[in-house]
Amino acid sequence: MKSMAALCLCCLFLLPFCGCTVPQNKGDSPLSAETAAPSSQLSLSADGPVTIQSKCQKQEVRDGEGTLLATISHSHPVLLGSTKGIASLNQLFEKDEEEYLASAAHNWQAQAEEDKQLLGESFQPYTIESSYEITYNNAGLLSILRTEYQNTNGPYPTLRRLSGTYLTSSGQSLSLDQILAGDKQTVSQQVVNHFTQLIQSDPQQFYPNAQDILPDLISQVGFYLSGDQICLYLPQETIAVRAYGFPEVSLPYDQQDLFATPIPTVNMDAQYLKTAMRLLYEKVVPQLPQDERTGIRMVSEGEGDAGGEPIYIIRLYLPPEETVGRYGVGQQTGAIYVQEKTGAYTLFSP
Repeated sequence: MKSMAALCLCCLFLLPFCGCTVPQNKGDSPLSAETAAPSSQLSLSADGPVTIQSKCQKQEVRDGEGTLLATISHSHPVLLGSTKGIASLNQLFEKDEEEYLASAAHNWQAQAEEDKQLLGESFQPYTIESSYEITYNNAGLLSILRTEYQNTNGPYPTLRRLSGTYLTSSGQSLSLDQILAGDKQTVSQQVVNHFTQLIQSDPQQFYPNAQDILPDLISQVGFYLSGDQICLYLPQETIAVRAYGFPEVSLPYDQQDLFATPIPTVNMDAQYLKTAMRLLYEKVVPQLPQDERTGIRMVSEGEGDAGGEPIYIIRLYLPPEETVGRYGVGQQTGAIYVQEKTGAYTLFSP
């Protein structure tokens, strides 16, 4: 069986829904992790991608009368393997989810009850969805970009980003200082320079003082690895209006003088699971009703078997957790299978 490319696209599409306000339920900082690994430990391997499954849990917030106030969902990767580094990362991701869901009532109860009293019958339960994407999975490096969608009866939804990059050999987190060349001051200046170039490329897109405040925003810069470049981003509304999105700049791996350790380029489009998901978007999604296909999302649920052929199992769902169906994509033939009520997979016929 081919090694499964670890790419869980829980958040392929973030469509504009109504409403959102933002309580400070969690800091805009990288995903929690163990102490960052010393530079001497930044030793990349020749290993391919780690096999990953996905786990998603929900937490409901209700008032004293049992009325649903908010639904909070959180998904996280589960790495398959028994090494110390993989075990450490699995414990980390599980702990993050437990803490996130445990704080749900504290973060949303009071505001939702206030909105319910204010809006009456027009009140709609909040939807809070924290999903992730594996943006790099190769050479002993795992990079995760998490997006939190919040719809809370406001004029527009809110999106937040968190990210983390890890050594799968040890489970330790990497800082930007360990990936880019130079000391901390050099890296900070490099980041300021790249965002300055972004602002100067189209000044009208940014706040008048955007360039001046960049040095004060260094602590808010997040990063993730993609197939051929490292991406640096700032939260929304730091240097540009909300409609601009997340200000982001990229540094390609082929500019090796920018990096402390050369990072291998990975053709993410060639990774099997991502190809399988795109096949479902081309063949299955167009067959769904219009109200389903416009908001459909996918998540990997591991591997299985259909008629003797190994398959990737992919669940199609509508947020927060309305399952549309489970499908399999043959690893040898690319054939599409659909899960029947019995649990068996049969060939999909449009």
